[in-house]
Amino acid sequence: ELKSLADVGLVGFPNAGKSSLLRRLSKAKPKVASYPFTTLQPHIGYVEANDIAMTQFTVADIPGLIEGASQGKGLGHHFLRHIERTKAIMFVLDGAGSDGRDPLVDLEMLTTELYRYSEKFHDIPALVFLNKSDLSDEYRENEDRIRAMSPFDVVCGSAQQWIGEVDNIIPSLHNLLKKADPIAFPDFDARFSALNQLNSFDDQSSNERGREQESEQERMRANRQRMRLRRRTRGRVPK
Repeated sequence: ELKSLADVGLVGFPNAGKSSLLRRLSKAKPKVASYPFTTLQPHIGYVEANDIAMTQFTVADIPGLIEGASQGKGLGHHFLRHIERTKAIMFVLDGAGSDGRDPLVDLEMLTTELYRYSEKFHDIPALVFLNKSDLSDEYRENEDRIRAMSPFDVVCGSAQQWIGEVDNIIPSLHNLLKKADPIAFPDFDARFSALNQLNSFDDQSSNERGREQESEQERMRANRQRMRLRRRTRGRVPK
């Protein structure tokens, strides 16, 4: 089975704002809508910050989890496996309390599902983004509770409006990745090229994908060579 090879995994319940956050952090364009389960497959974006030396990493928007995901409920195993090999996790919580949600309860449920699924998650550093600061008067109260009780550092703001402490997200993730245990990946450019292929989210094996990618690259090189040859010979009079 394929597993997404992203540096950071965005983890949260449906409609928490993960896709909006990924669009802001990267050039990825996952579907964004104001209803749950908009994201049905992982989307991966490339993040690069010129003002932070060597800050290049990939972020995966994982489809929203539900309670019982660790037991396979709601395709839980199907989604959780994409988080297993990330270097860091960012929990995205609905701080506005939409649809009666409690972000502190949500954080406890999400960590419980991850830890039940795999003990590996105990060793993966994490950060909390308390989203939707622009949508509810309850946000301030929820922010105080999360800051007081979260076992992880907290960044607050709105992914949609890009306000609050959002400028701290990339530096905070950068610091997490520096502390994380290294994972055996190919070089960065090759890894990101492969990640683009994963967005198709089919069942082909990684070896088959590698061979297809090599064949496609060879075909593209041959096409470029033919085009260059045509340009050189265009307008020449045969002898």
